[in-house]
Amino acid sequence: MSLLMLLVMSCGCVFHPPAPLTPTLPALPDTWAAPHQITTADSSWLPNDQRIHLFNLIQEGLANNPQILAQRAEAEAAVQQAISAGADRLPSLSAALNGQRSHTESATATTTALSLDFLWEADLLGKLDDQARAATLAAERVFAEYEHACLQLAATLARSWFTLLESDDQVKLISEREDNLINTLALIEDGYHLGLKQPLDLFLARADLATTQARLEFSRQELGHNILALEQLLGRYPLGALSAQSPLPRNIPFVPVGLPATLLVHRPDIRGAGLALEAANLTTRAAWKARFPSFKLSGTLGNSSSTLSDLLSNNEMAWSFLAGLTAPLFDSGRLKARQEQQEHLGTAAGAFYTHTVLQALTEVERLLGDSVHQRQRRTHLADAVGFASRAEELAFEQYQQGLVDYVTVLESQRRTFDARTSLLAIDADLIRTRIDLLAALGIFPVSIDNIIQ
Repeated sequence: MSLLMLLVMSCGCVFHPPAPLTPTLPALPDTWAAPHQITTADSSWLPNDQRIHLFNLIQEGLANNPQILAQRAEAEAAVQQAISAGADRLPSLSAALNGQRSHTESATATTTALSLDFLWEADLLGKLDDQARAATLAAERVFAEYEHACLQLAATLARSWFTLLESDDQVKLISEREDNLINTLALIEDGYHLGLKQPLDLFLARADLATTQARLEFSRQELGHNILALEQLLGRYPLGALSAQSPLPRNIPFVPVGLPATLLVHRPDIRGAGLALEAANLTTRAAWKARFPSFKLSGTLGNSSSTLSDLLSNNEMAWSFLAGLTAPLFDSGRLKARQEQQEHLGTAAGAFYTHTVLQALTEVERLLGDSVHQRQRRTHLADAVGFASRAEELAFEQYQQGLVDYVTVLESQRRTFDARTSLLAIDADLIRTRIDLLAALGIFPVSIDNIIQ
């Protein structure tokens, strides 16, 4: 006992363990600061066939996306690392069979040795338990990061799918305008040949049609790019074979957002940051305990002989057993520096946890605010479409009566088309914001309802 006390005193360790680090978080309010509707889940805005199709796309992406597969493999590797770290707490037993042949001028000798070696470090202070638990938490953190990556991929796939629908609707909208311009041009050409229309009207109509046709080709190009991007996310060869099976949904309902405090539980990246902080605290404590004496037991059972048949002879077997207590006396401050290094890493983990929480809260607040402004813009754009359409009808009627020139007709048509295009874009933005908000709230896509509810 006196020897143990001498070793403890001579190790120069600090007897007070390092205090665990806790993050500093702002006080969470009872509700979100940004205006939002308190509502229940409503998935009726998306037809059932679209729901099923989108669900299948998400499942395909989660199963085949290379980046997700890589993160899954890293998570599985972290589990094996945790198992390896936990094995350090248990005794180890190894067998060795060695052979030696020596030669002198007078004789040649052959010696064969067989041994069983035993080694175990008694975890008196719980250092190995701390290291094993830290490795387990590290594996859980990697799995939380994998879960967060799955959530982000599901949201990205949903956004990409609705962007594809938007592009397809945009192509249809421009094609409709092209048809209208072709019909208008035919009327003007007939009037021109009859001497009723001016050459200016004819060239303006032809120029507007050519511009629209160029825009149509560009929209088709963008649609092709969106298809290839979605196929890549799915892990498919980019054949460009996907197609929009339905128009973009309209009249998007509000999202049930819950309370700010629930974000700490639902967001996988926040859980991962919290696990990293717990692991850092355990690693710091293990580094502190490493500065104290350690107690190890070792033993050997074996024999050596010039013939193999004598190796297993019981009366020839020998054994040895050793118990040892070791303590660091002088290591140039290496163990103390390692402890302080882990303390600094723990401080960094705590700051990163706070950053992750603040970033998540900011994402939700920003998306809630975006949703409000987007809905107000949609109301104004819907009014603009109605007014512009009526103005276009009146302009064309007055042009046929010779009351206005063709430039007025072109301007009214352009305004109607721009308003319809903007309305389509804002509906797509509302859907993408909805998906981003669900992802920011940490709703994992266990089912498709969690993405589009």
